[in-house]
Amino acid sequence: MSSLGRAGRELQVQLLLDDLKPMVVALSETEVPIEDNVVFKNYKVFYPQPTKTRFRLLLLIREDFANKHNPTMIKSSNTEIWIKLNTPSGPLVVAAVYRQWGAQEEEELCRLHDSFREHSSTFGRLVVMGDLNLDLNRIGDPTYYRRRLLRLHME
Repeated sequence: MSSLGRAGRELQVQLLLDDLKPMVVALSETEVPIEDNVVFKNYKVFYPQPTKTRFRLLLLIREDFANKHNPTMIKSSNTEIWIKLNTPSGPLVVAAVYRQWGAQEEEELCRLHDSFREHSSTFGRLVVMGDLNLDLNRIGDPTYYRRRLLRLHME
């Protein structure tokens, strides 16, 4: 999603939330200016550390679910938000991630994998959602120009 607040996109997201009522949502490429206060009815919004001028990622947790499970931010960067939920069967960590295009793609993907392993070993149950900028449907496609990076991710 490019520039969440532009051209009614915030309203479009709210309509989807109202219709589908998901418990947890990750939004990437939001381009929300730091000075904007994004509000979604019935959802608690978690922000990462911003880039210089904007937020590229948001994590939304439905308020009734958040009130029941007391979400706590355990880590945040401009490309990751990690939230711990206290559930009856123990902690559950929910993460929103966004791997940007760029010069250091392999290093960034490996860093995210390290973060997945770290949180999984610490908390056990882990749900990760977001945008790794990889097309998982092309794992066997020899013409996919990002196949080496995709294979690295799938290992």
